[in-house]
Amino acid sequence: MASKSSPEATVYVVWGEQSSPYPDLEHFEPIIGIVVTEQECIALEEKYPHVNVSWEERKVSDAQKGVITTALPLYLTHTTLEQYDVDNEGNLLFGIMDFPRPSGLYFTREAAEHEAPDEYLHLVRIGEIDLHGVGELLD
Repeated sequence: MASKSSPEATVYVVWGEQSSPYPDLEHFEPIIGIVVTEQECIALEEKYPHVNVSWEERKVSDAQKGVITTALPLYLTHTTLEQYDVDNEGNLLFGIMDFPRPSGLYFTREAAEHEAPDEYLHLVRIGEIDLHGVGELLD
């Protein structure tokens, strides 16, 4: 389990550009994980050589001083999510898969909803890795 202590809480948002499983997209670039250290990003790059792994260090807005550990929930806010496919029941699926750029990262849902009330809310657990996109779209 990775952890770090920092005066300013930061995490790494990790994307994975790859061939798309969806017929209308040739490639897609979902968020494949949120991790604590850059070493974890490098390890993902080595583990998935068929995926173009990239990452960005981001500050967590409502963080208290303390330790960030794997499995903590993190709330990402997005200003836009574009439709990319439909599910088996015909419901629209949205672009949390297709290179989402979170506008904010928060440790609590309350802070995310307060700071970005009109944005989409995306729940991810730190350390969760999924090549098809991590987390769950809440709103």
